[in-house]
Amino acid sequence: MGRSVTAILAFTAFSLVLTTSEAIYSKPENSLSGPYVAGGPNLAWWDLTGSAVLAGTVIRLTTDEPEKQGAIWNNFPNIMNDWEFHIQLHIHGKGVNLNGEGMAIWYVREPLLQGPIFGYKDRFNGLGLFIDTFEDPSHPHNHKHPYLSVVINDGSQHYEHHEDGTANQIGGCHLPVRNLEWPVRLAVSYISQTLSVFTDAEGLEQWSECFSSPGVQLPTGYYFGVSASTEVVTDNHDVVSITTLDMTPEGKFYEDRTHVIPHAQIVQIPARPRSSEEISEEELQKVDIKREVHQDEIMAEPAELHQKQESHPEPEKHHHPELEKHQIPEVLLPPQHKHEAEEPKPKVVEEPKPKKVEEPKVEPQASETEASKPASFWRKAFYIAGIGVLLYVAVSMFRSYMANRRERIQKRLY
Repeated sequence: MGRSVTAILAFTAFSLVLTTSEAIYSKPENSLSGPYVAGGPNLAWWDLTGSAVLAGTVIRLTTDEPEKQGAIWNNFPNIMNDWEFHIQLHIHGKGVNLNGEGMAIWYVREPLLQGPIFGYKDRFNGLGLFIDTFEDPSHPHNHKHPYLSVVINDGSQHYEHHEDGTANQIGGCHLPVRNLEWPVRLAVSYISQTLSVFTDAEGLEQWSECFSSPGVQLPTGYYFGVSASTEVVTDNHDVVSITTLDMTPEGKFYEDRTHVIPHAQIVQIPARPRSSEEISEEELQKVDIKREVHQDEIMAEPAELHQKQESHPEPEKHHHPELEKHQIPEVLLPPQHKHEAEEPKPKVVEEPKPKKVEEPKVEPQASETEASKPASFWRKAFYIAGIGVLLYVAVSMFRSYMANRRERIQKRLY
């Protein structure tokens, strides 16, 4: 009895070791969930800035009003080498075509700052995920809106609002996020220096990969945060919940990466669409080239005419200054002036030499097509006859098979 109890205890201990080695732990000091009430224990690790307010089940960073900036920042630094950041957010408003500006998810060195980049400073140090919901018609792009772009910055890069962050992005995708009945989920995974982003915009709890980029260097000791801003165009930007997971595998030693400089090996440079001015300039250049070629073809004379003019020179016309002026725009003049200025030229043009060369080429083609008609007819007939023979053989074989089968059945019965 005692041996059986000890065996059971040993097995349970072994199973606990296996389960805990594969378990994924959430970090409460880097996570956030509602309900959101002032002074609640769930807000101990988070600070609100700007226009951010507690709204019961969500934290509203901006209301549907112009010139608003709000953010929520984690005041406990990240100490994990491998992690995942999950967020549920909701963007909604009255605007149909004019809305914005958007939201941003941060993992940066300096929190609690405000600026022009979705409520945070420009030339940041760290990671930025930008959800741009405003489509500027004056600056067309090759992607749909709303658009999610990800940028790794070491403090030297300037964020271009007109480019939607695509100038320095390491990845991005279209993210339909506005005016949905359910919150949109995002997952930012940083494991073994590979940054991946997954989205769930359909509310089916099924992840779809936005992109994955290897060779990303991110330090430890930075802070998570979420910000949003509005300008002339507006929206409500809500944070529903945040969950941060420790993805460090069992047995991996902690690595101090506080001195690592944010860097990405792969940076995407999307093709920039041409502006209307560039398109008009290219079209004008093409038109000019066509005009030049057309003028060259018109002014160029056949070699036969040049030979005949050399054999029959007219010194009076070539050396007379008045006739030389009229010879340059010969083709552009109406036909009456051509006859008045030069009488012998129509005789040269009326020669039907090229027509005689083209006429005999048409006759053999017609005869060949007529000769090929009976050949094609007999070929089709041969194919049809072959198909008929095959069908006849198949039917006869089937009949013989059925007859043999009936005989076998009768022999078995009797």
